[in-house]
Formats: sequence, C-alpha cells, structure tokens
Amino acid sequence: MALAKNTLSINSHKIIDPLITFSRNSIATRVNNIGVIESVAAGVIRQDYESSIARIGQEIGWLLEESSTNLCLQSEDLSTTWSSATSVQTNYGSIGTNAKAAPDGTSNADHLKSSTTGTGIVAVKQAVTYSTDSKYTVSIFAQKGNHDYLEITNKDDNATGMTFSQVFNLNTGATGTSGGTVYAAGMKEFPGGWYRCYVTFTAVANSADDVYYKARPDNAVSTTHATTLNSGIYLWGAQVEEKTYMTSYVPTTAATVTRAADVAQIDDTDDVWNMNVGMSIWVHGTPLNTTETVTPIFHYQDSNNTNYVTLLSDGKIKVTRAGTSQLDSDPYDTGKALAKETEFRTAMTIKPNKLHLAMNGSLSENLPDETINVPAKTDSSNYVVKFFHGTGFSSGSGWIKGFRIYSAQISDDNLQNITFRDRDAPGTVLIGDSGLVAVDSITTDKIAANAVTTAKITDAHITEAKLATDSVTTIKILNDAVTSAKIADDAVTNSKIADNSITSAKIAVDVIVAEDLASNSITVAELSNNAVTTAKINADAVDGTKIADDAINSEHYTDGSIDDVHLASSGTMPAWDGSALTGMSTFSETVVTPTANQTVFNFTYTVGKLQVYFNGVKLLNTTDFTASNGTTVVLGTGATVNDKVEFVKF
Repeated sequence: MALAKNTLSINSHKIIDPLITFSRNSIATRVNNIGVIESVAAGVIRQDYESSIARIGQEIGWLLEESSTNLCLQSEDLSTTWSSATSVQTNYGSIGTNAKAAPDGTSNADHLKSSTTGTGIVAVKQAVTYSTDSKYTVSIFAQKGNHDYLEITNKDDNATGMTFSQVFNLNTGATGTSGGTVYAAGMKEFPGGWYRCYVTFTAVANSADDVYYKARPDNAVSTTHATTLNSGIYLWGAQVEEKTYMTSYVPTTAATVTRAADVAQIDDTDDVWNMNVGMSIWVHGTPLNTTETVTPIFHYQDSNNTNYVTLLSDGKIKVTRAGTSQLDSDPYDTGKALAKETEFRTAMTIKPNKLHLAMNGSLSENLPDETINVPAKTDSSNYVVKFFHGTGFSSGSGWIKGFRIYSAQISDDNLQNITFRDRDAPGTVLIGDSGLVAVDSITTDKIAANAVTTAKITDAHITEAKLATDSVTTIKILNDAVTSAKIADDAVTNSKIADNSITSAKIAVDVIVAEDLASNSITVAELSNNAVTTAKINADAVDGTKIADDAINSEHYTDGSIDDVHLASSGTMPAWDGSALTGMSTFSETVVTPTANQTVFNFTYTVGKLQVYFNGVKLLNTTDFTASNGTTVVLGTGATVNDKVEFVKF
C-alpha cells in the first residue's frame, strides 16, 4: 500500500517555503496562536490560527485573501464619526470609550450603553453609501454586557428603507431573529467572551445608507425596548465591505482602508511531474468563499494558460489540454462540494485515459473518467501553481495548509487514505489495494457511539456467530421485533422460556391446538374462571368419563334442558319414590265456555306458567293470546258460545 513519492511538498508555516512566491502590498491582520488579532507587515504571509476556545492555537494555514476595503471610518473609536441620531425611534445610545480589553489585546473596546432609563433603542450609527444590487457584508466584534443581544441593521425601525436586520445572541453564540432580506449571517468565537458577528445583504434602490449597531435585551428586530441607565454591550472593530462574505479585519481611522490581495504561487514546476505516467495533486485547505463567487482553490497552468488543471471553490474541476476541455462538462461536477470555512483534503490523479478524485476520504461518485487526455507538457512549458487566483478567474479567499504533487498516478485506495482529515482519524480505517477495508481494521474502539444504525446493517448480516453470549438482552429487543418468521424451527425450547413468561396476552387466537398439548398438561388449576364456555366444547365432547361423581346437580340444569334424547332407553331410568318428586311443578286445568266474541278472560295465574287451549288446540303465547299481568288473559280472536277455552296453570 506504499504511496508514490511526492516530488513537490508545501506545508504552511510562519516561515515561508522558498518554493512559494508571495506578495501583498499592504499590512493585514491575522489571528495568532493565542487567539489575538494582530497586524502583519506588507509582503509577509499570514500563518493563521483558530480563535474558538475549543480549538484555540490550532493552525488553519496560510490566510490568502482577495483585496477588500473597509468602508467604515473610525472602526475602533465609536465616539467620533459615529452618531446616535435617529429618524424615527428614540435613541438613548451613548459611547463609553476604552472600557474593555479588545480582541487585539489593547484596552480600547467601547461600551455602547443607554444614557438613561426609558423605552427606546440603544444604538450607534454611521452613514455608508450602498450601491444598488451590490452585496455587502457588515461585521463587528461584540461582547455582552447588561444586554445579551446585538442587532445589525441599516435603519432604526422596520419602515421603508430598512433592507436587512440581524440579531446575534452574545450569551450563546447563536444567530437570532432576522428582518428584511438576509443573504448570510454568522458568529465567530474569540477569547474573552468576544464574537465577531457578520451579516450579508443585497442593497436595493431604497436602502437607507446607514449601518446601525444596536444593544438589545431581547431577540427582536427594529423595535423599541425598555432599558436602564448604562445597560448595553461592548463593541470593537466595525467593518463594512462590498463582499458576499466576511474577510479578515481591516482597521480604519479617518478614511477607508484597502487591504491588498495576497498573491501566492509556486513558479516553474517542470521537473516535478512525468508526462508519460501522469501525476497526482493533493491539497489541504479551507475556503472562505465557495459558491458566492466561484474561484480557484488552486490553478495549475502552463505559461500560455492553454494546459491546466483547476480545483474550484464549489468542488468542481477543470482539465484542459491545448485550450480544449477534457471532461464532459466544463467545469465538471465531481459530486464533492466544499463548504465555507470548513477544512477539506482533496487529491486527484490523472494519466492518459484515467482521472479520479477523492475528498475527505471518499471517492467521487461521478468519476473516474477513462477517456481523458492529460494537459500537454512540452519543452517550452513553464507550469505555475496559483492559489485562490488564476489566469481568467476571479480571485478568492481561504487558507492553504498543504500542497503536494506526485509524479505518478496514485491508486484509488490511496487517494482515499491521503484525504482523510484530522478529525476523520486518518489511518484508523485501513483500506487495502483491493478497495476493501482490511481485516480487523475496524475495531469496537474505532466506532463512535450510535454510529451503527439499523439503516447501515444489511439483511442477514448479523448472524448468531457474531453475537456474544448474553449480548441480546430484553431491553435491546423492541416491542413486536421478534416475529414467528424470525424464530427457527425448534429454536424455542423449555429451557429458554422463563417461568410464567408466557401469559394469555402473548398467545394469539388459534395458535395452540390440541396436538400441541401434552397429555394432562392442562389441569383444573390452570383454567381461569369461566374460561371454558359452551362455544369451546364440541358436540358430544363431554361424556360420562369426563364428569366427576356428583359434579352435576340440579342447579346446573335449566328448565327443559333434559329431553327424551338425553334419557337412556331400555329401562335405564331409576325408580322414583315420592321424595324424588319433591319440588317438581304441579298443574291445574280450568275449562271456560265463552260468550259471543269474548276475548278477555279474568283468570289468576303466574306469568310464564300458563298454557291456553282453544277447542283442544294449544295456543301460542304472545301470538294467539296475551298473558302478561297474572289476572287476565286476552285472546287474539274472539270466541263463540259453542267454543271451549281451557287454561292450564303450573
């Protein structure tokens, strides 16, 4: 898995590599290794560092920026040029100068505070002329005081002329409510509770030509609020630049100041790559602008700019030979996008009929291209590598931490290996030349908590052999996760079923049939009360052998439940004596001769224990007669004097 030897290697350092040609015709600022803003002289490359508390002192790389002008005057002294005058809302804003240690280590941060107690706004403003349809980025360093919020806007209220407004939470470091149209906004942490807050907007025809910085006690835009004397926030380093993104801080006093562009390149690389076998290019950096304006991360060109390889800030690439693009589209979408202010490592390899690229440990999904011709290299060629600029391109900004050229094509596996970032833990996952993960390279300690989700486990990948003894406990099994389809035949034995673990609620209807029950397995003690209903007893299922002696007594019979078919024949009925008839019903008969058309008969009886016969024919209760009150019987049809009505009561 050895890599081809690189023939050019550049790494950022405070001492510039002699292979780098660098120029900048002005001073500029950077973040040093203790998180403090400091100035760097003209012509000196800026080795920049992280400013956040969690990563303070970590190298980002050489900061290379396009030119930018700070349109704000007196960026560090808000007591002059700045104003508290407003056109609509009452402004209690006042400035206490040199009230706090600033991000540059001096004690010249100003206190934007309320001059009284009341309801209004606490703000400071400066007139700035905006050009219609141009994008501007407004920024300032801010620290909370008695108020926790900063609002940046271009007007005191939200009426006509207010183009944008953005609130920043100086307590949590999160952006808050916005108003108007905000193109982008963010906060960058610095030591001492400072944040550099920025907002980008597009100026329109009626944009108010001001920049306002407001101290607020709440997360709201362009509204008045209650405030008390001396309540406010701390500010330092105001900046307005005609850019789609925020660049490094440019201090001003009585006039605007322009920071010149950083121009860095590697001249004459003719001897570092071999045309016959191709080459590979590796770059480690961080873009400041990505899609706002698409610019080169690096542009590797010949003296006539007709043969070149370019990685662009949006992750796309260009490969041109003799002025003709070698890819299906120009630029070509690799499927690997770069993110603003986010570190990346990219490597591409190119030779005749093969181009591939990897970023952050992952190969491009849209490559390889197997039809490509590499840029021409003739004796007269003079190849140059340019960073964040290139012939025919707009200049961009960002950090370069490393750049290499290999005079051979690197394998796809190694493209991935050399593009892992520091936070990707390069080397902990070993990729073999076959493109597969090496055996035993992924161990438990290399897998982050919750990294393996259900979606990442293919069907049938977890077998019994891969499960440690007792590793699957009850709490790891979701409700309804174990279905019958997932249980092998005979897998559930008696030893695997805990006592009392199978309850009636866990047994589906018709799951247990007779052949599944061992002889005498269900005893009386295991049947719940009323569990055996008539519907559960088949016809003729209960015979004499299944009924215990004296189990059925008279209270278990309903009237009429024992008829002739349930009595044995051939003299099997036992002899009855008088005592055997005790409690049996007796009856009496009464015959009545009706009058003509008589229907109502007065007769005493027990409801439900009366039969009526008409001329010897039994009548049906409720159909042919009604006997519901115990004293009268009503026939459905009137009788005649020749009829006989017989009442039989029990």
